Amino acid sequence: MGDFWRRPLNWIFIIAGLLLAATIGFVIFQPVQVIPRIAYGPEYRLIDQNSEPITEESLAGNIVLFGFGYTSDPTDRLDRTLADMRAFEEAIAEADVEGSVKLGLILYDDQRDTVERRQAFATERDLGADWLLIGGDATALKQTVGQGFGIYYEAVPMSDLVASEPELAEEGASFSQDDVGYVQAERFILIDERNIIRAEYRMPLDIEMAVRDVRYIIREKNSTGAAKALNEAAHLFLCYPQ
Repeated sequence: MGDFWRRPLNWIFIIAGLLLAATIGFVIFQPVQVIPRIAYGPEYRLIDQNSEPITEESLAGNIVLFGFGYTSDPTDRLDRTLADMRAFEEAIAEADVEGSVKLGLILYDDQRDTVERRQAFATERDLGADWLLIGGDATALKQTVGQGFGIYYEAVPMSDLVASEPELAEEGASFSQDDVGYVQAERFILIDERNIIRAEYRMPLDIEMAVRDVRYIIREKNSTGAAKALNEAAHLFLCYPQ
């Protein structure tokens, strides 16, 4: 038995076995879970409702939930987006998370959703200081929303939009020959303090899941030492919540 412990190769096998067992245990039991880092968010330069520039650098240090739409939407899509984002805002306030969480509503109708219109809309809907109503020129918006965040939207004649929404046709929605609407993917994007996309949610927004994700992101951000190493290991072994 003494010869066994004196052989270096045996020690190598023992250490390798322990490391393998620890790895398998970590993967199976997932003592630490993290929210995936999906991709880096886009670089952008847009404008908020106060004519202030909004860039990925100006939002650094903040967790941001982005929603998308346009204020002249004749469907109820924007109302549902706002309702979900308000519910998220209230849940975050009740959860009393230790971090800065903002709400960014990107309005991609560059012709109608001017700074003045966004200011008025924020006042009409009583959107507070944590809300950013973001717009810009058509190219910058498409690069940010379509290419950067991967959210599909496309301008279509209003007649086509109404035809695709039976309730609008039943209500006798009125529009001119040149009116334009948008079809879009109904999504929300959550980015962390380093402009990394951490989650994409479908509508309706799962509020409980979104708040949980924010908590996990903040815990990871504030971790140091051994806790930080465990978080990185959780990313390595894909220890993500269901």
